[in-house]
Amino acid sequence: MRILLGYPNAADEKEILNNLRRDHPIIHLSRVVEIEELLAILPLVWEVHLDESLQDYIVALIDATRRCNILECAQMRCGGLEAGVHGIE
Repeated sequence: MRILLGYPNAADEKEILNNLRRDHPIIHLSRVVEIEELLAILPLVWEVHLDESLQDYIVALIDATRRCNILECAQMRCGGLEAGVHGIE
């Protein structure tokens, strides 16, 4: 299975930002699995293949966040929504 990730377009990002001002989506989540089922499949996590390109991306992202101060990071596109929700400009 392959999953492609990307960023929302500007209109969708604005809609997400406005929706987060009302409430957080996590409060609308419902249970999809029982705890026993979750515990039974938990060992399978260690068998998930993590492509080397994704590993490189994760390491680069971690390194970048370590070298950047909080206000600079908040201005990055990936932090844009969080910055807007918390009023960081």
